[in-house]
Amino acid sequence: YRGVSRKKVVAARTIKKGEIMKKSMLAAKRSDEGIAPNETHLIMGKKAKRDIKKDEGITWENVS
Repeated sequence: YRGVSRKKVVAARTIKKGEIMKKSMLAAKRSDEGIAPNETHLIMGKKAKRDIKKDEGITWENVS
């Protein structure tokens, strides 16, 4: 698991559809899905396209 899984950006709490992404909503954890932590700044200020559960990976499909 450690050999193939890297830290990814996940929801630190449940994020509702339409909420604006803020740093306090995000966390970097070992996950199979999500953007790389060094790309976090690219999603700041973007809206969630759907509800995102706590610890679910943040992907480009989830934000607009």
